Amino acid sequence: MSLRPLRFQFEIRYTNILNFNSVAREAISPFIKLASNIVIVNQGQLEEQIKLDFDSNWSLDVRWDRVIAISESDINVFQEETSSLNILFSILEQLSLAKSFGTIKDYLLFATFVKIVDQPIETITESFRTKFLKDNVFDIFKSDDYRITFEKTNDDKVTTVSIGTFSEKDLILKNIYTYIHQSPDSTDVGYIMDIKFYEKISKANYNLFKGLVRQANKSSEILNKI
Repeated sequence: MSLRPLRFQFEIRYTNILNFNSVAREAISPFIKLASNIVIVNQGQLEEQIKLDFDSNWSLDVRWDRVIAISESDINVFQEETSSLNILFSILEQLSLAKSFGTIKDYLLFATFVKIVDQPIETITESFRTKFLKDNVFDIFKSDDYRITFEKTNDDKVTTVSIGTFSEKDLILKNIYTYIHQSPDSTDVGYIMDIKFYEKISKANYNLFKGLVRQANKSSEILNKI
């Protein structure tokens, strides 16, 4: 059995920057040489977006109201401040120096973990049902694909954990087939977990991200108890 991080998305949101297209270029320019590709969407418009792709299998999307890091790599690779993800915080710092920058509003971390199990999908479903569902629920919804969601709200913070079973068809539908399979003929099945952390904040740094990674890893350990 194998538990592995699959992908993640990390956002820091701020109040709208009305002159974003001019402010962003100055903030992003030092890092263009590090990118393998750059795409500008809605160029010259109020809601312009600048996307940078990096060789370490992640991308950075800089917008007038947020910066977004998306990766198909193991989230733990970005734990160290020396990782390339530090570019996000460097750009955010430069944006915050602009007179037109207002305040940081909140963050969002979305991470997906999977546990590969060398068992038939029917056995996996039964194990999941026994752990989380009552018999009458199973009688109503006869399926080999289940998912349950837990949500906790505390002041300005929301934590959502969604756990379910997955098969090959689910991975294709979620567009993550190639991230997990080692070959087109692979028929891996198992359990999947989506974790979402949201909180209103006024400042952000790398320690925030590292703390969220630790929380995500701890939450994913639930999969090993199924």
